[in-house]
Amino acid sequence: MSVQVPYWTIQIKRGVDFGATMIFRSDGSEFSFDSASLIINPMNGGQVEWSEGNGKFTNTALGEYTIAVESTETSAYSWSFANWRLDVVRDGEPNPSFMTGKVYVS
Repeated sequence: MSVQVPYWTIQIKRGVDFGATMIFRSDGSEFSFDSASLIINPMNGGQVEWSEGNGKFTNTALGEYTIAVESTETSAYSWSFANWRLDVVRDGEPNPSFMTGKVYVS
């Protein structure tokens, strides 16, 4: 199995809804995870989690995940920079930090 993992910098406008779609493929075929959570660790704030459990990172189709964060939450982000990681479980195997990147809030 080969997985191409691009680097992604998330850019959020404070006080505005944020949305994005992530698609996961291996050898040309889409795949989904048993579970997945996008964890954000601000440099000067508390950890933020986007997951299916809180409705912010949802598996909408095979291999397709939608991020939806409302403006009320982005308004509350007092930080401007963070690192993020995607923690996943696939075929029963945990893979913390499957992807990583940076988040900027302006």
